Amino acid sequence: DVIDARFSHDGRHLWVVGSAPQGSSDYTLWRFTPSEDLATLGTATQVTEIPGPALQLDVERETGRVVLPVSPGLQNRPERVMVIDPYDSARTHITPVVTGTPAGFAVAPKGGFVLVSDEAFMPGLGLIALGANSSMLVTRNTVIADPADIVFHPDSDATRSVALVSQAFRNRATPVVITPAGIALGTAVTGLPLGSTSDLIERGPQKGAVFITGVTELFRVQLDAMNGTATNQGAVIDFGSEPTDQAQGVAVQR
Repeated sequence: DVIDARFSHDGRHLWVVGSAPQGSSDYTLWRFTPSEDLATLGTATQVTEIPGPALQLDVERETGRVVLPVSPGLQNRPERVMVIDPYDSARTHITPVVTGTPAGFAVAPKGGFVLVSDEAFMPGLGLIALGANSSMLVTRNTVIADPADIVFHPDSDATRSVALVSQAFRNRATPVVITPAGIALGTAVTGLPLGSTSDLIERGPQKGAVFITGVTELFRVQLDAMNGTATNQGAVIDFGSEPTDQAQGVAVQR
């Protein structure tokens, strides 16, 4: 089964996490090279086995490294962060890092760190630094109730990054500002019933527009990188009232 998928930083490849075979908890990272017209995915190439369940992945846009949180699995191994460099195997590493049960997992646009939301065991946000040969937990348990998906504003950099964290069971989303000093929470935007998965526009005049799935609606929230604030601009699509009309995911074309 496909667990998660992301295009590479240059758009040439598709990275896919596949679930473990029966009796194992070790997942697999695959690489596809789609045709230019995207008519075919191409042949699947096994990149590496992942030593445990990995339910999400993200890609460092400047380096192309693939980053995954790895859970304990059947062997009850420690929580880890795995960084795979497809261009330099010497820079591939897996480091024990406490991540909890990630509901959201996002690499900063300029790379260098990951923001993780744990909504299950110790609800809050964690910040993980990504080095050349190891990863390190910078801070954990910045208190925020029921955190879920995370998207970064594209203007984020190593000195100051702004992200929006959805909080599905609180019907809201909160902007956060990340600096070397830590994580600061902004004022939440409300009126997002069960708003969970999200994506945003990265360039052009609508840069920073975040789209969040609600129960039967798609909402638009404007994320302001300069001020670290967010504004709910209301529903943009109503999918209907039938059970089959519920939204499950959203993706913005790059």
